[in-house]
Amino acid sequence: MKTEEKYLQFPLFLLRNLFIDKHKTINDIFKYGIYKYSKTVKYELYEVARQLMYVYYRLTSYLPNDLLECLEKHIDDGEIVLDEDYNGFSGSEFNPEQEIECLLKLFDADEDFKAKSIELYQIKIAYKNLGFTPIYNFSLKGSKVIELLIPDKEVMPMVSKSLLLDFRDNNKTEYELIQFAAYISVRSIIGKNKFYGATKMRIIRRMFGYKGEDDLPDKLPIKINLLFDKYVQRHHWEKIRNILEKNWNVMFYSNNLGCSWVAIQTEKFTIKNLIYYAELEKKKNKDLEMNKIKAAAKVEALKLIKLQH
Repeated sequence: MKTEEKYLQFPLFLLRNLFIDKHKTINDIFKYGIYKYSKTVKYELYEVARQLMYVYYRLTSYLPNDLLECLEKHIDDGEIVLDEDYNGFSGSEFNPEQEIECLLKLFDADEDFKAKSIELYQIKIAYKNLGFTPIYNFSLKGSKVIELLIPDKEVMPMVSKSLLLDFRDNNKTEYELIQFAAYISVRSIIGKNKFYGATKMRIIRRMFGYKGEDDLPDKLPIKINLLFDKYVQRHHWEKIRNILEKNWNVMFYSNNLGCSWVAIQTEKFTIKNLIYYAELEKKKNKDLEMNKIKAAAKVEALKLIKLQH
């Protein structure tokens, strides 16, 4: 049975360190990607309270420090009554009704405590849905640091879990990392569209984590600068473009509009589709340009008529 691929979304700027520290970069993508996904998880406060007590009784080390401190304060103040004998279990079932009742009252009175508890629940479900072993502190703490660093209007590409695991856990050459970065760059440009126009420079900038020309600093780290200058060269760029077409299901098509049209090949969207839509777009642009020329000519003609009278 074919399993559905899981995708994680992350801020493009994380790619800036890919060629300096591959392992850390991909772990950061995992951290933020899981956290981002967790925000889409729906919840019920009863289940939030139930899970919080389970983690407290059985997996205390998984609790974020700030949530643990908050929980223990409520316990010390007598606002949460613990089941010291059975830790909320009745036989093999975990159903801490007394603790849940206390927590639901506290959620009404303490918004911060409620928000932290919901966040923990969402992260747990995110880990489960994405097929990861839970390491709550790993995602919550690290992802919030990353979130503070995200530039305004940042591009948020998506990448599959399996591809990330492959590149994190296996030795990869610099050339393979370049392909990985170029693939993510193209995906970030296409976004939710079926295809999109992109210049060589736009793709290369995004390979190194910069969404636009204005974001590129005057001075890059030495290693990054060498790679950037290398792949700006036509020979090296065409080599990467060709391998993306052969091995990464990326399609390129140029019809002399100053950029290439790029798309990801699927069963439903092939090179034939890309060329069709690209040529259609070209015709629209030509028609638009002709209309502008006619409109400008009309203005000049009316001025001339006015002068003659």
